[in-house]
Amino acid sequence: DEITFGSKIGTFYLIPSLRYDGYSSSNSNNDENTYDQLSPKIGLSYSPFNNFILFTNYAHGFRAPKMTETFATGEHFPGNEFIANPDLAPETNDTFEVGLRMEQNYDVSGWRFEVSGFHTNAENFIDLQIKALAGTTQYINIPNAEIEGINANFMYSLKRLDFTTSYAYTTGTCTSDCEDGSIENMDGVPNADDIFGGVYVQDEITFGSKIGTFYLIPSLRYDGY
Repeated sequence: DEITFGSKIGTFYLIPSLRYDGYSSSNSNNDENTYDQLSPKIGLSYSPFNNFILFTNYAHGFRAPKMTETFATGEHFPGNEFIANPDLAPETNDTFEVGLRMEQNYDVSGWRFEVSGFHTNAENFIDLQIKALAGTTQYINIPNAEIEGINANFMYSLKRLDFTTSYAYTTGTCTSDCEDGSIENMDGVPNADDIFGGVYVQDEITFGSKIGTFYLIPSLRYDGY
């Protein structure tokens, strides 16, 4: 629930929440994993005047591995085979985010802009390990990792016609217990992407399209990541 505090300098909004996750997996070889976790989240926003908001969020995250990650087998691509990892553990993380949001008559005919930056500390980050020389691919846990990035989104509305454009940049590094003790970028984190799209609404029928671009910025890697 949202808790609102009014003051002479503006309005504050507090949004606390709590989530429970339970996870269990097993296969015919009697490999079994069971995990559960409570994940708190809290957000604080400040609006000094109408249509302008500063916000910050903290969230503890829990991501259970997918069945296709834990028990992946078969050919990945010619000359390369998946190897199952029944010991693949869930990923947990703590994320801090700050940003601002502005808008002007967006619900009628206007615009909305939002930009934010985040920093995540992750444990047991789930990443895809491809060993070209060995001819194997396996999902693994990176013990400690940091992920950070920025997101920007601009939307413009003309009654029945909406336009949107967005940009995101993300980078990830293994910070400890890396294979060679170094700090390197991780393959499982995309670098940048942008999207432009439009939507037309006529009564109860909606028409729309999006154009997206994905950028992968190459970096030096250590073997296996």
